[in-house]
Amino acid sequence: MEERRTEMEDSVAEAQETTKPREDGFQEFQLHKLLIDLNSNSKTGTLSVKMPVFLKKIYLDKGQVVFASSTCKDDRLGEALLKAGRITLGQYEESSTLVKVKGKKQGTILVELGYLTPKDLFDSVKYQVKEIIYSLFPLEYVEHEFIEEEVTQKDISILRIHLGSLIYKGIKRIDNFTRIKKELPDSRYSLSISIGRSNLFEDIVFSPLEKSILSLVDGRRSIVELVDHASTDARPFEILRSLYVLWVMGILQKNSSTGKETETQITETHKTETGNNGKMWDLENIIMFSPDNNG
Repeated sequence: MEERRTEMEDSVAEAQETTKPREDGFQEFQLHKLLIDLNSNSKTGTLSVKMPVFLKKIYLDKGQVVFASSTCKDDRLGEALLKAGRITLGQYEESSTLVKVKGKKQGTILVELGYLTPKDLFDSVKYQVKEIIYSLFPLEYVEHEFIEEEVTQKDISILRIHLGSLIYKGIKRIDNFTRIKKELPDSRYSLSISIGRSNLFEDIVFSPLEKSILSLVDGRRSIVELVDHASTDARPFEILRSLYVLWVMGILQKNSSTGKETETQITETHKTETGNNGKMWDLENIIMFSPDNNG
């Protein structure tokens, strides 16, 4: 009873802290939640994210991401390809010079020079767009606004990007321990697998570490125990972040109590809901979450 009251007090204090207005005018920002909400409501329009040094936009059509743009110089196509090792420094410098001379886009010039094929250019633009969006996931406070409007091919290239995969990989870019710990349940609480998973993530192929975590989730182990037992090859923070990814995706859910009370509840649930030797989920069930079990 005392633990539950303490947790409620902590939650209230946390909520009050996050709703305090900031002097810089920035709003709390969780991109994955915004994208999931826009997708579930089939919204069409532009999500603008503004910081003092850049303005980035994500374009959506019926809830699906189709493009992104950025005023940040490091997000330009040439810079993105150079950082990814897809072109050499010499090719970058040569094409950059010709951009100024010919007034064409750098991607077009790279194709004309023979450094990229038309298919390479398409793949490169898609890579650039994803990287722009991935860069927004770690941000916690920004100015942001969604404007409902038609998105046409007049000003942008319409791409089709799998939103579930985009969110899954974007969450992995978050490396702020304080934020991860804050958004996860209290580490004393045990976790169980949520049966109802969003179709948004149905094609995700989990990493070996994530599968290792899922194989240990039995409704009894606390977050601390899961992190301590998941893998001897990974650092505790890597395990915690992987657990956070599964939590954000809605694959894991918090049990309502801790300790022996949870054990009793889970045991009774197993007895009534399964005939599988008292286990609701075993490793075989968990691996089936990932399509790569079919080869």
